Amino acid sequence: MSDPVNTPIRSFKRFPILRRWPIGHVPITKLNIVPWLALVVLLLTTYPAIAQDNAKRLVALLDYLGSDYKNAVQGGKILSPDEYGEMQEFAKRSLDLFTQLKEVDKADKAGVESSLKSLASQVDSKADPKVIAELAKTAKDKLIAAYNIVPYPRRLPSFASGKKIYDENCAQCHGVSGKGDGPGRESMNPKTPPPANFTDPERIGGLSPFKAFNAASFGIEGTAMASFAALSEEQRWQVAFYILSLRFSEDAAKSGTQLVKTKKLPPELQTVATLATNSDEQLLEKLKAFGNGSEAMDMLAYLRRGVTKKRRTKKPWTLISMAMI
Repeated sequence: MSDPVNTPIRSFKRFPILRRWPIGHVPITKLNIVPWLALVVLLLTTYPAIAQDNAKRLVALLDYLGSDYKNAVQGGKILSPDEYGEMQEFAKRSLDLFTQLKEVDKADKAGVESSLKSLASQVDSKADPKVIAELAKTAKDKLIAAYNIVPYPRRLPSFASGKKIYDENCAQCHGVSGKGDGPGRESMNPKTPPPANFTDPERIGGLSPFKAFNAASFGIEGTAMASFAALSEEQRWQVAFYILSLRFSEDAAKSGTQLVKTKKLPPELQTVATLATNSDEQLLEKLKAFGNGSEAMDMLAYLRRGVTKKRRTKKPWTLISMAMI
């Protein structure tokens, strides 16, 4: 009786890769084929993973560039040389990442090459912030669609969990209250830019939880902001939502709770996806359709602070039904 394991395979028609392998006089058997097939499977799964990671890093850079460029340039004039230098570096880095992505995919899968080149050119020309924001958003949205990137968590993060993670990992530099005055800022390397003040509306208005999540995932090059990829994805989303709550008081959130009910705020403005992908500035603009300036701010306080203190609903993709407010 023949040995089913070590019997030589006499035909390679079903394994064209093996026909091209320099096997010499060593017979191919069912036993020693396994490592080669495993290698093929590994290669087939590794390349998509590399592409996905590069795409996510590119999205993070574009999100940061699109929202922060306005702090560097206004009216064609540089407001902050340090900020502007950082924007130029991010634009250059985005092209480098795209080149790596294109090498892996052997194509411009998302169709963003022209947008990225135009973006880098416009940054060098000190273009209007609205132009930069639009170019960055266009490229970002295409990448998210092409690589199936989900820019929001599976379920509503918890305020208490976010606070715990923040206190253990972020407060050392950003301060317990988020004012950027933590004791660790003195030993930061580099010391500039300083830790973000999460209570300053001018500096934090363009921040979204998705952007904060990306910063925690990949860090920010050229700054002391390191990657916190050791935290789980859920933990990074918890802290990303928490830092957006820091500039709002408990009283404002309670007032906003009632306003959301009486003003009949649409459910689509309260989904996890909406809250994760919109900055405070973007949400505030939408809320102004339902109340005056102070009312809109209180409703924003509810969306940023109040909802994360509530109990999670059974539906993970929705914040909370209007009936429960």
